[in-house]
This record gives sequence, C-alpha cells and structure tokens, in this order.
Amino acid sequence: MAEKAKAAVKAYDISDVQAVYRYVRPSSWDDLVQWLRREEETNAQAKRITVDEARAMRQDCERLMQQGRPFPSTPEEFWRLATGR
Repeated sequence: MAEKAKAAVKAYDISDVQAVYRYVRPSSWDDLVQWLRREEETNAQAKRITVDEARAMRQDCERLMQQGRPFPSTPEEFWRLATGR
C-alpha cells in the first residue's frame, strides 16, 4: 500500500509551479514547455526548480497538451490539471 502512495507523489509541488509561472509568465503550453526543456538541458536556472522538477513538469505539460486541455492561466489551475484534483 505504501508503494502505491509513494508512486503518486509528484517530483514537484504547487510552490514550484508558482515559481515557474512568476518567472516565465507563460501564455501557452509552448512557452512553458520550451522554458522547462531549456531548464532540463542547461540547468541554468537560478535554482527556481531542479532538473528533475523541470522534467516532471514538462512531462505533465506534454500529457495535458496531448489530452487537448486548454492552457491554465494560473499555477493553481495547472496544479489541479496535473494532479487531477
């Protein structure tokens, strides 16, 4: 049972999403995915998020894009979509 709960834990949390939205101010999935991809590749961020957090967030973005979800205008909306809550 503990294994199932552990698997559901995200590599990032709402505060990471809020930090990214404050810094990037994305207006589309493409804006957000491109920035996250650069963070993964260069690790050049001012420690806003880690490479693992960027990767996990990008993967969620791509999944939500494939599902045809509209771009969330707030980090809270993104978090709800990403977590299914």
